Amino acid sequence: MYRLTKKKSTRSLYLTIILVFLISLFTAFVYYFVLIDELEIKPKTIVNNNDNIEKQINYRLSGLELGLKQNRDLLKSIRYKLDKVFKDINENINKQNEEIEILDYIRDNSICLSKKSENVFKSNISLSDVYEELKFDNTDGGVWKQGWELIVNETAFTKANKLKVFVVPHSHNDPGWIKTFDRYFREQTKHILDNSVNKLSQNTKLKFIWAETSYLSAWWETVKDDQMRVKMKQLAESGQLEIVTGGWVMNDEANVHYFAIITQLVEGHEWLMDHLGVKPKYGWAIDPFGLSPTMAFILKEMGFEGMVVQRVHYAIKKYLAYNKQLEFRWRQSWESNVDNDIVAHIEPFYSYDVPHTCGPDPKICCQFDFKRLPPSRVKCPWKVPPQKITDNNIHQRSLLLLDQYRKKSMLYKTKSLLVPIGDDFRFDKTDEWDLQSENYQKLFDYMNSRPEFNVEIKFATLSDYFESLKGQTNLPTLTGDFFTYSDRDDHYWSGYYTSKPFYKRFERILESHLRSTEIIYSLATIVNHHSIDRLNALLPMFVYARQNLALFQHHDGITGTAKDVVVNDYANRMFKSLENLEKISAQSIINLLHYETNDLNELKFVDKLPNSYTPSVKTVFTIDNNDQIWYFVIFNSLGFSTHELVCIHVKPILNNWCIKDNDGIQVENIQINKVWAMDKLLDDRIEACFTIHMKALSLVQYSVEVCNDIKSHRTPSAVTLYNFDNKYNNITENIISYDETPTEIHLETDNIGLKFSGADGMLRQMTINDMTINLRMKFMTYGTRPGSKKVQKSGAYIFLPDNENAQDLVYSNCKIRITKGNILTKFETIIEKPIPIRHQIAVIKDKKYIEMENEFLITHSLFGNKELMIRFFSDIENSDIFYTDLNGFQMIKRKRYTKIPLQGNIYPMPTTVYIEDEMHRLSVLSGQPLGTTSPRSGWVDIFLDRRLLQDDQRGLNQGVVDNRKTRETFKLLLERVSTVPSRVPQELKPTLESQLELQKLLTPPVLMYSTFKSTLSEVYFLHNPFPCNIHLMNLRRSSKGNKYNLFLHRWAVSCEAKCANASAIELTKHFSPIVTKSLQPLISRMSLSALYEKESDISIDSKLNINEMHINVYQLQT
Repeated sequence: MYRLTKKKSTRSLYLTIILVFLISLFTAFVYYFVLIDELEIKPKTIVNNNDNIEKQINYRLSGLELGLKQNRDLLKSIRYKLDKVFKDINENINKQNEEIEILDYIRDNSICLSKKSENVFKSNISLSDVYEELKFDNTDGGVWKQGWELIVNETAFTKANKLKVFVVPHSHNDPGWIKTFDRYFREQTKHILDNSVNKLSQNTKLKFIWAETSYLSAWWETVKDDQMRVKMKQLAESGQLEIVTGGWVMNDEANVHYFAIITQLVEGHEWLMDHLGVKPKYGWAIDPFGLSPTMAFILKEMGFEGMVVQRVHYAIKKYLAYNKQLEFRWRQSWESNVDNDIVAHIEPFYSYDVPHTCGPDPKICCQFDFKRLPPSRVKCPWKVPPQKITDNNIHQRSLLLLDQYRKKSMLYKTKSLLVPIGDDFRFDKTDEWDLQSENYQKLFDYMNSRPEFNVEIKFATLSDYFESLKGQTNLPTLTGDFFTYSDRDDHYWSGYYTSKPFYKRFERILESHLRSTEIIYSLATIVNHHSIDRLNALLPMFVYARQNLALFQHHDGITGTAKDVVVNDYANRMFKSLENLEKISAQSIINLLHYETNDLNELKFVDKLPNSYTPSVKTVFTIDNNDQIWYFVIFNSLGFSTHELVCIHVKPILNNWCIKDNDGIQVENIQINKVWAMDKLLDDRIEACFTIHMKALSLVQYSVEVCNDIKSHRTPSAVTLYNFDNKYNNITENIISYDETPTEIHLETDNIGLKFSGADGMLRQMTINDMTINLRMKFMTYGTRPGSKKVQKSGAYIFLPDNENAQDLVYSNCKIRITKGNILTKFETIIEKPIPIRHQIAVIKDKKYIEMENEFLITHSLFGNKELMIRFFSDIENSDIFYTDLNGFQMIKRKRYTKIPLQGNIYPMPTTVYIEDEMHRLSVLSGQPLGTTSPRSGWVDIFLDRRLLQDDQRGLNQGVVDNRKTRETFKLLLERVSTVPSRVPQELKPTLESQLELQKLLTPPVLMYSTFKSTLSEVYFLHNPFPCNIHLMNLRRSSKGNKYNLFLHRWAVSCEAKCANASAIELTKHFSPIVTKSLQPLISRMSLSALYEKESDISIDSKLNINEMHINVYQLQT
């Protein structure tokens, strides 16, 4: 009944709109033509007097100008009335649907204890169990250093049970590492792709795989011969050239957020379909430094059947190899009834180069890398060079190689064997193609001709290999992740979790803006068909931004493991992308809020990066006698409503100014703060902070202007200074300065109480909602391993500390600044030496968390070979257990092991870490990816930055010394654990509150400004917020202009959430009619990268079911 009533009222409103529009349009046309006729210059009225002619023409022109202006004003008035009707529709609908606040989602404020369920899935291999079992003793295995001696059983290979060898040529092309993307392409990759097309076309037996779509795109755009494009397309369609993974890059798996993983894969897959017409089925991740199950899940949801990986801890590899478990069905810990597991294959040896892929003995395998044939400059380190295959040596060489193949096959359950041949930027010369293909083909032909060898061998692709595995039902299931990676000894690759944090934070800012812009741009093109041409013109700028966010997900990009010149190139690309997104967002908002079309009417970001190497700054708005009004547009891209703190910087020449909301009503409560740069007061501006209520997925306009009748309460905050210069004493209003710092400093708001030490300016105790814990913070450092240049030390990839115990960051006479207001209270600690640090703890009215911000610059020579971290000491009794997130997508349980060195107990923290006991959970949410651990019960370490003066011998050939001024943001939550057990395990489920707060941290409202007023002051695109466990991940316009992919992610929320069991959503129940009425009535459900249609002809009114943790993609059409 309710839905029928609502539809009937909506229909009548639309009839009213149409009627008003037709009447107004008729009036406008009549007015226009009458006016033109009245003002028309008639030749017969002009006489032969030049002065008279000129006067008449000027008179007529003036009249015409006036008439046109009146006509334009009339049309503007009509449009305003229509817009007001649309706004009334929205308001009418929203009156029927009460606004839902975040707290309404939560049943109580307690986390449910886990209670083991008999139905919980148990995998054959749990990596947490493997860690418990292993000694990590690193014994010498002989020629296979990290394994054991393999002895072939000849009887295992028979005519009926032949060894099937699939030799897969490949070339690993980093989109930036030692050289920039463009330089790599120009000097090497272009030639590799040219050669691959030519050589594969000439030899149908030869095959090749390729992973990085970014390079395919560059080649496609620059190749001069159209016939080359035709040949590549034919090779790809036939499968002789196979595209594997097909992402824009081969992404990192530790620091990346799942939104960015999906974005870069979608970008690559869309390009492949548009240009080559192929859909990748198999993954290829041979170089990321550790592996996440999130990646396996994403690939599976994109329709992938198998994947090949390489960089796994050598002890784990040895364990899996010994048990013939290097191939498995990689399943998520929360999955149970699954019939489409993705099959993962781990390469067992040290590296993906030829010496480490044919078998256990690299000295022998290197002899079959024919690029190294003398007189090549590339040598075998074992000093035994390859031999050209001739009739005289082919028998002996075949037996030697076959022995390695057989030994490698002993590590797998089947008689199918994958043997990659390639390395970084291989096959860039035609000579290598000829040497490899001709010599291997001779070996293949000879081996295949000898029945006693019991082998079938050929050039192949991943499809050929995985097809041979189909029907294998004895592959085990595996759960867990492969962090932290070690390639040898105690060399754990946990340094790159934190290397170059400025750019890690930069990436999260760009990612947030890309998501927001995707959504607002899609809405603008759906709703405003009349402006489609103007919006379409922005698409190349949008593609540039998408592709360069995707580029930085490369495993030498966001990781901070590229040369300085390459990092600068990435940063410049990201900065240009931000500028593009600013323009696209502006034009989309101009269309949605119906600004008057004007080339001068621009919207700009209020908070923006001034360049590619400096943290963001706020625009300063001057209020003076010029009657300039500053208009602010705020976009909430999230699917739930929220109260958010907005702070702007104002330079008030006049005192009679105010802030008005979208209805023109003055904001009543404004907090006025001083603005500081470290310990320097910026007295040419103030900060105005106020709270705004943002509806779900909405745009709203505010203004700052001169007001003759001030109704708002502009309350200055009180500032207390300790250890500052005396110049602030009794000079500046609302500032009190003290020379001596008290032993303890207390801050209290309605919900939160904090106690700080006056000696070091750091937190000591925290109370939130009547829960109190001792929580001490301290900045600390690690050094690197001491010794001569021959001693392995920390570098961009690797963390090798000087000892297991961190050292206090020694400083004295820190400056403390307390800003206390009725909305926002801040406690800032300013350290000058040994490095400049500004540490801020902030509390916002009515919020149940505290915010932490650390701003620092590590450049001082005394801080060389140091790792900066912050440690939290609490009285939470978590023992040796802590929890971190994987890619912002899921949580995983960690355990600290004494048998593993400190550096191996550090894990990636893309967004979250928490510890808990039976009473409390302490969560730290991070606005940037960093490294973390829990070195003792109650402790949490978060690594902030690192400065290293040497290379760590992994190919980069430089240290980490390009540190930038960095500002890192966090939220801290303290939550009560319930005493009532739940029916399902809860330990890997963040609370709903923490997930909502994390989304607001990662994707805050977009704030833009203009000097022009929009016709509409508010638009909301949801008339009902989404269910609290459904996240609007993205709304992305596809390359097929009228198609849009809606990504909806159903979170796993713990039992305190009222929506914990909600699994369905109705688009028409949530999206406003201005959106749904512009869409086709039927939608499709797609695979995660929209390559495959899973379900078609779904009514847009249908209930759409989404399984927990899954991301459903629905394709909409206008």
